[in-house]
Amino acid sequence: WSTAQGHALARRALAEGIGLYPATPYYARPPREAEFVLGYAALNRPQIRFGIQRLAALLDEGGGSRRA
Repeated sequence: WSTAQGHALARRALAEGIGLYPATPYYARPPREAEFVLGYAALNRPQIRFGIQRLAALLDEGGGSRRA
């Protein structure tokens, strides 16, 4: 995924209440491909499971392009 595609997915995830953040700000030079940070430190296991299931659903709904 390009970083632009990654940012689009992160915005969509945020709209769904999922803490998925682009890792781009943590690099001195932006990466070529999208990388993410998942925010889950304050969540319990059921909340984490729900967030991962919702993220998977976003990907299945076309929330981002997948590479083969």
